[in-house]
Amino acid sequence: MNILFVSSGNKKSVKSISPIIHKQGESIRKTKNKLDYFTIKGKGIKGYILNIIPLYKVLKTKEYDIIHAHFGLSAIVCHLSQLFRIKKTPFVISLMGSDLLEGNKNILNKLIDKYVYRIIKNKSNHIIVKSQEMYDRINIPGKSSIIPNGVDFDLFKPLDKNEIQKELNWSKEFKHILFAADPLRPVKNYQLSESALKRIKDYNIEIHHLVNVNHDEIPKLMNAADVVILSSLYEGSPNVIKESMACNTPIVSTKVGDVSKLFDNVEGCFLSDFNEVTFSNQIKNALKFNSKNNSRVKIEHLREENIAKKILAIYSEIKKQNGKQ
Repeated sequence: MNILFVSSGNKKSVKSISPIIHKQGESIRKTKNKLDYFTIKGKGIKGYILNIIPLYKVLKTKEYDIIHAHFGLSAIVCHLSQLFRIKKTPFVISLMGSDLLEGNKNILNKLIDKYVYRIIKNKSNHIIVKSQEMYDRINIPGKSSIIPNGVDFDLFKPLDKNEIQKELNWSKEFKHILFAADPLRPVKNYQLSESALKRIKDYNIEIHHLVNVNHDEIPKLMNAADVVILSSLYEGSPNVIKESMACNTPIVSTKVGDVSKLFDNVEGCFLSDFNEVTFSNQIKNALKFNSKNNSRVKIEHLREENIAKKILAIYSEIKKQNGKQ
């Protein structure tokens, strides 16, 4: 199959796209399918609108079996770029969480959400969401699937904590907590983590943040940390949680997205509500945890090659249906 990934292209990473999206694309490429990337340059509504004609030109010069749009705004570009084409290329949309779950949106963004939903419901061939909450929110049974992002098990794996701490120059006099997000993003609810950590008097704690870190360096931070924490207000299927689990690092997270499901019967992974006392106590439990963590084994099904197979199955079904039309 010839596949085109469409996504924002403003990241300071490989091909300027999200490392998660790029890794998903490369996992599909490994199956001997052909895949190209169309990156949307520019931010905001204007930036996306300016990419409609360039995408139209790409689709005019090269034939694809499937277009896979990542995030709702990319779906708008995919739809409008084919508005005047006689033979339209079927397209799949992946919604990541912020598309559906993020609160406090202004009137313009709410109107955009309504337009995106119309495209999702009426124009796309299939929708991929990351959690049951997202699936229930879009409420389009028969046309949507829950497929979380996969994990690169070759990159995210257990490493020797003492060696990594020495390499990072992290003092052994402290317990090291990794806040697995940018604390300046309101959705990540850093205030809860900060308040919870202030309540812990039993340990000397040093907090680290996941900001401006090369994706390939993240496994080192996760392995060096005594505990990884995430206090988000909402998520789809947070990649940092699954990646930390693949490293067998103890984790504390709020009950968002599919985290409860991921942590079910997993030792070393602790759920919390949004109460700072509860969150603080769960961090203490994680710091005391000294048994062998079994989290990596519990997410074997989320290896990126397994996720690639599920996505390809959707592409194949759409291609088959499209061939009958």
